[in-house]
Amino acid sequence: MTYIDHGTTGAYRQTWRKGNPRSLLETIIANNAKANEKRIHELFWREIEDDKQLLRACVEYWLDNNYHSLTREMAGLPKTTNKPSKPTVAAVRVVKEHIRERIAHEARLALLDWIMPNEKRLADCTGKECTKIGGWLAALAKRVPPTKTVGESLSEQQVFEIWDRATK
Repeated sequence: MTYIDHGTTGAYRQTWRKGNPRSLLETIIANNAKANEKRIHELFWREIEDDKQLLRACVEYWLDNNYHSLTREMAGLPKTTNKPSKPTVAAVRVVKEHIRERIAHEARLALLDWIMPNEKRLADCTGKECTKIGGWLAALAKRVPPTKTVGESLSEQQVFEIWDRATK
């Protein structure tokens, strides 16, 4: 069975229908401010029991909520809540560390493909070209002979280690 998550529109979705019992309930509550919940239920029922359109809207609302809840449950999906749970400090720290590790990993994989100011990939630059470019590449040039390319002389990991030391 395919489950489509309609989001958490809740009672707002109910207002899209022609018969909107929500506004009726608001009026009843406003006009009976001191009434308890049981009394509000009674007043509300009296208003809708002979009104097919409002009655239908109430039944459809109930069906929507229960249908989506049951199909989600039957699909083995977790129950949804209107409020996302607040992440713990430890969970945030774990996510941040994971992001840092991922960035470092991606940077390690991409360093040799960086396009340098001379419009060449770093892997295709010679030691002499790295010296001219300067910056952290000057440290890299100390490990690459002037006529050899970075890609011939160093691995991606070695380039990353030089970059990492130079940029700290």
